[in-house]
Amino acid sequence: MINLKSPKNGAVLDTFTDFQAHYCWLVKNEGTETANAWLDTAKLDIERSHPNVFTFEWESDTVAPYTFELSENADFAECTKAVTDEPKYDVTNLKNGVTYYWRVNGCEPFAFETVPHIARFIHIDDVKNVRDIGGVNIKQGLVFRGSEMNCRYKITDEGKATFLDELKIKTDLDLRGECLGKFTESPAGSDVNYVQLPYRAYSESFEEEHRRGICKIMDFLADESNYPIFIHCVGGADRTGAIALYLRALAGESDEVINSDYELTSLSVYCYALVSNGDAGYRSRNAPYYQRFHSLLDPYAPGEPMSVKIPRFLADCGVSEDCMKKIVSIIKK
Repeated sequence: MINLKSPKNGAVLDTFTDFQAHYCWLVKNEGTETANAWLDTAKLDIERSHPNVFTFEWESDTVAPYTFELSENADFAECTKAVTDEPKYDVTNLKNGVTYYWRVNGCEPFAFETVPHIARFIHIDDVKNVRDIGGVNIKQGLVFRGSEMNCRYKITDEGKATFLDELKIKTDLDLRGECLGKFTESPAGSDVNYVQLPYRAYSESFEEEHRRGICKIMDFLADESNYPIFIHCVGGADRTGAIALYLRALAGESDEVINSDYELTSLSVYCYALVSNGDAGYRSRNAPYYQRFHSLLDPYAPGEPMSVKIPRFLADCGVSEDCMKKIVSIIKK
């Protein structure tokens, strides 16, 4: 007989760690600069972008092995299965704002919920700053953003298994112009479609070369067969962040959500950006380089949110209305 112990039936689990939750609370209640000042004393150069790990536990009078099952469906029509010799199993990378069901050896299941958030932190072993941008207006499990996987940071075999088997990512979209032609295959493996589409972020995106670049990227994102997709540059911050910003704006998300997602990069070891005076600082909606981008963007719809400005900017770059509609039809809830 199996007796499920934890998480209990009806439990509410938060995928954000206490550290992440406190940072987000500071941003919301006391402002970005206060939150970043706190990071200066608390971060200690540790990767803080990994989600909580939950240990599922049960008691049994039967002999191992045990078949652990986790599903978003009460009938377990689709589920994650694992076989273990211990009466426990660790789970991470849970979706946010979802009801889950779990059981062992086909016993009566327990149900639990996860807390909703603007993004989902993801653990891919030795890859940094990984998030699923779904959770507000975008479906989870379609668009992942993160760091490179084959230079400064190198994906491990365990990370490859997460990338391929758990997240089922089909496409590795590399935005690094400095790596154009240097690689022909994704470090996650030959089964992943590897595509290089160089791009530069923020104020540089208004230059003609990068206007053409954004057209190529948007055309690529309008093809549903490319999803789920992992978008990255070096640290998954600026070039990657700009594409995430465009997608969130196309999906109609608020400026607050878009800015907050950008600032979550401050929780990664790849957290610093150069500001106009050459000093390093955490990612911030108030940073000069980010504000320059907004000053160039504002004339497209003065005083309006990014959900209005970005489609007009993309159209001015040459992205068709049909292309934008296709992207929205793929990613929006």
